[in-house]
Amino acid sequence: MLRQPVVAGAFYPGNPEILKKTIEKCFLDDFGVGEIPKLNAFEGTDYPINIMVPHAGYQYSGAIASHGYCKLVQNGFPEVFIIISPNHTGFGSEISVFNEGEWVTPLGSIEVDSEFANMIIESSDIASADFSAHIREHSIEVQLPFLQYFSTDFKTLSE
Repeated sequence: MLRQPVVAGAFYPGNPEILKKTIEKCFLDDFGVGEIPKLNAFEGTDYPINIMVPHAGYQYSGAIASHGYCKLVQNGFPEVFIIISPNHTGFGSEISVFNEGEWVTPLGSIEVDSEFANMIIESSDIASADFSAHIREHSIEVQLPFLQYFSTDFKTLSE
């Protein structure tokens, strides 16, 4: 399944070049980190960072989100990001895992790590594969361009 963007052009720009410039402005904003960090190489097997970032439109929360993404970039990217989000729409199951396909943003597509996602579903009594929870939900979608700005060499697991 291809999860097409539903808030591009509203929560963040739908044009790839304008989107990149907007992300840069978030980092450089007075409330941002003040610089555009350089992506370091990830070394090791134990990824030490978890971040919690806002998921509103970039004009409202992008500068604050830049602080979390700066830490990720400085530590290097793992192979897979697990992105956990609320379900604002109420559609779908309570714990829904997007377990196959790709997330599409104006900056390209991100493959879902199906093997990892299915392992989580199989080991859980409450998680299920349910795409309906993700169809109109924005909270994961607004995170992905921040990651894609620095690299497209990763997969995602979204809940």
